Amino acid sequence: MEANHQNIISGHSHSFDTGVAKHVGINAAIVFNHIAYWIRLNASKKDAKMIDGKFWMYETQQDMAVFLDYMTVEEVKRSVVKLLDAGLLIKGNYNKNSFDKTSWYALADQSEIQKYLTKAQYSAIDNAEMRDRKRHIAPSLHIHKEQHKKTIIIKEEPPPAPKGGNNNFFKCLEECKDLSDRQKSQLSKYPEEIVASAVKYCYHPTTKLEGPAARIKQLHAFCKNPSDYTESLSTLDDPGRGKTVKEKILSTWKRGTKYNGYEFSYDDNGPYFIHPNGIHAYPLNPVKWTDKMLEKIWNETVTYLGLET
Repeated sequence: MEANHQNIISGHSHSFDTGVAKHVGINAAIVFNHIAYWIRLNASKKDAKMIDGKFWMYETQQDMAVFLDYMTVEEVKRSVVKLLDAGLLIKGNYNKNSFDKTSWYALADQSEIQKYLTKAQYSAIDNAEMRDRKRHIAPSLHIHKEQHKKTIIIKEEPPPAPKGGNNNFFKCLEECKDLSDRQKSQLSKYPEEIVASAVKYCYHPTTKLEGPAARIKQLHAFCKNPSDYTESLSTLDDPGRGKTVKEKILSTWKRGTKYNGYEFSYDDNGPYFIHPNGIHAYPLNPVKWTDKMLEKIWNETVTYLGLET
């Protein structure tokens, strides 16, 4: 009898470190990765606090088995013992209620957590350096790129001859009703394709420029350094452009809708998913709407849970 693949394939994927797996086994490696993920998530929050010099997560082994539903509670318990005996995990109890026996876990080696927390900083520096390099490209240099079999050929060509004049404005300027003929004539000294891109950018609703003075200033700035606006121009029609992280999430995820069994919801503190068992919520500590790391943490949570809109 053939198996019904739709009933077998869940769409979720969990990973593990091969080095940990060789040392303590695959099940323990998966549990280690699960614990490490939530420690990184907790550590990256704005109000994250270290206890005894470490970042922690807390969860019962029963709850772990609910999430890792291909393991029994006993298999999770044995995996945790292996990780503790191998010195990969540290166990603690920092619950305010003395009757609460939920275990807390920290990584014995916190260096990976620190590397994770600095990735965003390095990325921001790299992006700033790239923008600075773009500013030093001469605006009169026209670069055309042709890609063939992963080989990029760059060749310099002279800029096209200026077009325009008081009686010869570009077609793309016809819809710019708030610009005078003189202002349109000034723009016609730039190549027509660049002016067309500048008009698209400056008159796009998400750019939010108000009044002729602001537009003419931005149009000239774009035409002088079009390479500075390449990335922005490519995202003009992105539905999320100009929206806050909260607006992006609420326009993508619908409250009360289940995604692969996880129900999306939110409150004043922030967004979260409800586990299929109806009891547990992810993230364990809800990410607040005001957190600077909200978008990064939320995207990681969605990826970790294997969810799609």
